[in-house]
Amino acid sequence: MLTRLFDVIFRRALFRDAFARRYMACLRESGLSGSLVYEPDAFRIVTDYGIANLDNAYRAYRQAPRGQRKAVIVRYAALMPREHVKDRSWDEVRDQLRPVIRSRGSFVESSLDVVLKKGWDAYHQPVGRPWGEDCFELLAVDAGEVITTFTNGPSKAWNVSLDQALGMARTQLRDVTPNAFREHLPGVYIGAWSDGYDSSRVLLPDVVHRAPVGGSPVFMIPTRDVVLVASASDESALRRMARSALEFAREGRVVSAGMYTYHDANVVSFPLKDPEVRCCLDELRRDIDQEQYAQQKRVLDKINQALGEDVFVATCLRATYRDASDVCGATPSYLLATWTEGIATSLPKADRIAFVVTSGSRAGDTLVVDWSAAMPLLGDLLSDDRALYPPRFKVNGFPPEDVLRQLEAIRTA
Repeated sequence: MLTRLFDVIFRRALFRDAFARRYMACLRESGLSGSLVYEPDAFRIVTDYGIANLDNAYRAYRQAPRGQRKAVIVRYAALMPREHVKDRSWDEVRDQLRPVIRSRGSFVESSLDVVLKKGWDAYHQPVGRPWGEDCFELLAVDAGEVITTFTNGPSKAWNVSLDQALGMARTQLRDVTPNAFREHLPGVYIGAWSDGYDSSRVLLPDVVHRAPVGGSPVFMIPTRDVVLVASASDESALRRMARSALEFAREGRVVSAGMYTYHDANVVSFPLKDPEVRCCLDELRRDIDQEQYAQQKRVLDKINQALGEDVFVATCLRATYRDASDVCGATPSYLLATWTEGIATSLPKADRIAFVVTSGSRAGDTLVVDWSAAMPLLGDLLSDDRALYPPRFKVNGFPPEDVLRQLEAIRTA
């Protein structure tokens, strides 16, 4: 059993490394000069002009028919910047400004990499407008074949504010946006621009209202290349949209797990009343959280090792509910985080917490409790861990006996 497991892990690493070599060769063939450094642990390539995270490209490569795999590498390699766009003048970039929406968690590794090099004082989130439940609206420059995202806002040399630049970017995106919605499923429409800005067009309410859904539009942007729209009054279409979003998101390049509508041209979360819709969106959120927490752990482990900090960076385990019925095309699941007595821990926000007792009369006992039910009992035993996203919490000790008794009364396992 263990031999087979090690063989699978070893073969997986070989396949990923071989893909990285092909990707680097393609970058060279396309004329990219300067250094190319492959970091296998992070599965990315670092160049003089930026970082290529390979997860999405590798996923698309594996899913493509063999005869089309080289084209996948060429397509992704073409997105790699060939110059420092921030050094270009305002006159050179002003007509190329575009807005993009990105998941807050998509910057997990890049934000923490700065900490690894410069320490925690250098940690910061991207500079952009908060959007929806879990995203930022950021500024990008579209130089033709390459789109460069500005995670630190506009270059100071341009002498424009973020709001000014994003305002221009939205206007210019609207100017290049024809009607391009097509029916994807009964009552569900999908944007068909296929230009890298499909999800960004939800920043333009007048564009989303063009979708012929026959009512107030409700939309989702599960990935960068997908915007789905349905009518707020069509419950069947909303269910189909939620299921479709879950399927699209599992192909990679995830943006948001939310379902949205407009109120006075402002984006607001759409109230989820249908159990199937809630189930699909909950599963989508868990997919995103589990992957982003795993990415976060990889870098935090390196940071703690470099700084000599003895902290266990917990991740989220995925488990299914007992006797759960298939409501949304998948068995409903939950994320579980473990809090062990006596171990300094950075705890991810999960659906449930497993409290592992190692001393006293309860030694060896494990109490599994719903996160929302446990929080009111924990008080100052948890505190925010450096405002990380996705959120983490430092454990300050372990629940005393009186709290354990209360947790036992509401345990789920």
